[in-house]
Amino acid sequence: MRENGWVPVRAQEQSIRTEARRGFQKHIVRFARFEHLQTWEKNQVRPEVVLMNSHDKSSAYQLHCGLFRLVCTNGMVVSDGTFERISIKHSGFNPDSIIEASFEVLNAVPHIMNKVQLFRDRILTDAEQLALATGAAAYRWEDLTKAPVSPSMLLNPRRYGDGAKDLWATLNCVQ
Repeated sequence: MRENGWVPVRAQEQSIRTEARRGFQKHIVRFARFEHLQTWEKNQVRPEVVLMNSHDKSSAYQLHCGLFRLVCTNGMVVSDGTFERISIKHSGFNPDSIIEASFEVLNAVPHIMNKVQLFRDRILTDAEQLALATGAAAYRWEDLTKAPVSPSMLLNPRRYGDGAKDLWATLNCVQ
């Protein structure tokens, strides 16, 4: 990762409930490009490679393309069909497969960032924003009459930077 300009920016491990699990819990290490750390501005999206693993083989070694926004300071790991996600089982572990998987994920980052820019370039009308929120609410609750919030309430930004009219900001506001 380092040879390709990626440096660790955060490491976390799962809390443990029983002392016997200490040292064997799941963990996450997030990597970002070094140059993005130097030039990052508010409302910018920074690509990350997110590694998830466990010491006891209870979960597969996973690599995800992730996106991090300074505006909300929370990590958003994107794992739908459009973005790269690779899972490698611990059985028959081969270090070369980890290196190959890392390059697959790294090669997907420019594509992801191009998609983000396309979403930012697409300005929505009020009707289009409401249609997106209505679709999201219907997907989440199926019966909108039983939903705890109205679709229009999903459009109320809760974080600085989510009030713009572009598709990217609207998507982040609704999610």
